[in-house]
Amino acid sequence: MRNVLTFAVLFTIGPALVRAQAPPEPLRLTVDDAVQMALRSNLDLAVDRLDPQISDLRVAAAAGLFRPTVGTSVQRNNQLQPPTSFLIPTATRNDVVSSNVGLSQRLPRFGSSYSVSWDTTRTSSNSFLNSYDPLVRSGLAVSVSQPLLRDRSLDGARANLLLTKNNRAIADTRLQERVVHTAADVKTAYWNLVSARANVEA
Repeated sequence: MRNVLTFAVLFTIGPALVRAQAPPEPLRLTVDDAVQMALRSNLDLAVDRLDPQISDLRVAAAAGLFRPTVGTSVQRNNQLQPPTSFLIPTATRNDVVSSNVGLSQRLPRFGSSYSVSWDTTRTSSNSFLNSYDPLVRSGLAVSVSQPLLRDRSLDGARANLLLTKNNRAIADTRLQERVVHTAADVKTAYWNLVSARANVEA
């Protein structure tokens, strides 16, 4: 019974053992295949490929200073004042609700900027001295800022944007340079290997 079991095990795993002990087949590569493998597996290239992406994020952050900004706010204030004289025998209650919506932007030329805002205020009170209850007020404010002698040619925000764009171009050039050098090194090593093999065979 033990011999039958041993034979069955050897019959099952025998071909796998023969294949495992067989010498591996040689890997046949063309010079283009070798270059593609090197470009895929080179860690330095993998790091350099991240630099343009990081530079894109920095350019977007620098350009974000020139995008429009929208802001809004809502405030509510309740006041209850005790009677202050015999003419006003009851407590006075004031309820004020104010809101604001604004748009502002820094322009990318000449250091100009503008802002537009809309303000509203609603006041309600139980005082008999008020002619209108509730009282609603609103207003529109527009402002434009243009420096006369400062920041006309270049300011900090525009200089930062130009710097990040130049760094993005440098990162792209560095990546292309690394790709070209890696491909050249692989081709040199490939043909050196071919030449050495031909010398050995000769």
